[in-house]
Amino acid sequence: MICNHAKAVVDIVNVMKKILIPIFVAAVCLLGFAVFQDTETKKQQQLNQLMNSAEPRVQKLSPFSKAKAVPEKVSSPLQSDAEAIIEQVSIKVL
Repeated sequence: MICNHAKAVVDIVNVMKKILIPIFVAAVCLLGFAVFQDTETKKQQQLNQLMNSAEPRVQKLSPFSKAKAVPEKVSSPLQSDAEAIIEQVSIKVL
């Protein structure tokens, strides 16, 4: 009688090991990923904050702060495609 009871307990423990070990491994992986995502989000927020605080000073110093991208019309049909694309996306400094 005691032997059957002990055997049943051992069987239950073995089943629990088979179930709980993958659950714990998955939980550790999930928590690790959550910590990674949180760290990346904080880094991105710090970078955005740094860029936003530095942006007015950079615009004052940059000679290109007043530059505008103005597409030009292609006038000659004999120009190569590359030249036409370069002319269309050329930047004019006002």
